[in-house]
Amino acid sequence: MADHIPQPGRWASGTLPANVVLGADSLITGPKAFGRFRSTREPALVIGSGCTLDGVHFAINPAGQVTIGNGCAFYGSVLLCELEIRIGHHVYLGWNVVISD
Repeated sequence: MADHIPQPGRWASGTLPANVVLGADSLITGPKAFGRFRSTREPALVIGSGCTLDGVHFAINPAGQVTIGNGCAFYGSVLLCELEIRIGHHVYLGWNVVISD
């Protein structure tokens, strides 16, 4: 049995914004994930490894920064960020959950 070789993270619906850091084996799905992504921070969004973000909307304002730990799973959730949101490891969010700062 071969060892698992981590694959780079990706957004299934397009090219990630340049100021997004996506960990190995993480996947973002949904064409509207970055529709309200306005952050100019470097980096603006950091997502750990092994995450599944299905149908999540990142509404991050120009000064905003979001950090998400490893092994998270978000489904149909919205992150509204003015300045900063930090989410730890192994966090699960369901449909219609809104996190804001």
